[in-house]
Amino acid sequence: MTIKTIYSLFRIKMLLAATFIVLIFAVFFVTQHNMQLRKDAVLSQQIANLRNTYEISMHGFEILADSIDSTVINREDVLEILYRAKHTINDDSLAPIRDELFKIVKPHFDDLKKVGVIIMLFSFENNKTFLRAHKPNKFDDDLSKVRYSFKYVNENKKTVRGLEEGKIMHAFRNIYPIFYKGEYLGSVDIAFSSDVLVERVENLYQTDSHFIINKNVFMTNIWKMKDMVNYTQSIEHENFLQSKKLHANGMEANLNKKLKKKIYQNIENNNAFSLEDSGQIISFLPIKNIKNKKTVAYLISYVDSDALKNCN
Repeated sequence: MTIKTIYSLFRIKMLLAATFIVLIFAVFFVTQHNMQLRKDAVLSQQIANLRNTYEISMHGFEILADSIDSTVINREDVLEILYRAKHTINDDSLAPIRDELFKIVKPHFDDLKKVGVIIMLFSFENNKTFLRAHKPNKFDDDLSKVRYSFKYVNENKKTVRGLEEGKIMHAFRNIYPIFYKGEYLGSVDIAFSSDVLVERVENLYQTDSHFIINKNVFMTNIWKMKDMVNYTQSIEHENFLQSKKLHANGMEANLNKKLKKKIYQNIENNNAFSLEDSGQIISFLPIKNIKNKKTVAYLISYVDSDALKNCN
């Protein structure tokens, strides 16, 4: 065998070896790329699942609130009482009228508390409170400086809905204008707690979930005076708090520094996102407030995913 032949065979072997290596890398790249695509699809699906569950839950709140507004607030006797209250000049004469309204709405409010209603509040057109079914002894305060929603409804006579902080709590609110005999009387707030939202999401989504809200919401003077005993530091982000009543079952306590860094980076964008950690998916859905549509809270879910584990 000549040297030229040996050299040619060597070149062929080297070419085959190089081709084999290229194929190996190509297969590896395609496999990794496909795995990443599958992983991204799983993560995106979890965001979609959480968003759909949230929207179903909120729609349920709206249907219930609309029903209350229609069957309780717009009853003839309730409207007649509010009409008399508006046209009563003497403040002392308002007390028996207020008691009369409270006797009617209290049984309904007691039933509604079982399904998550935490507030039923009536105000006049000037934003002065007439009756809190949840605090009947507190009334006649001006809501215009602390409750954008009431001011908006009483000025525009249109219904608004959404997350809003109040003097001592945040809630998912439905504020309705009230009319009688062609006259505008005021408005009513029918509000649900975030704890009930979490319960509904967990029941529908079959996952561990909780709700966190930005600390900026609690920066008013009246909030600063509270003990904040109902809230605890969010483990996901130091700028957020979560309710002590309902929270994930401790799975989030194991968040590592790398994962928390990713959470901080993503939250800055105020968008929905999902992250994975050892086969577990953590999804964040931003919740905007009722006033300026800024993100002030997140609904979070923790899901173990077999599909994701198969991608690793």
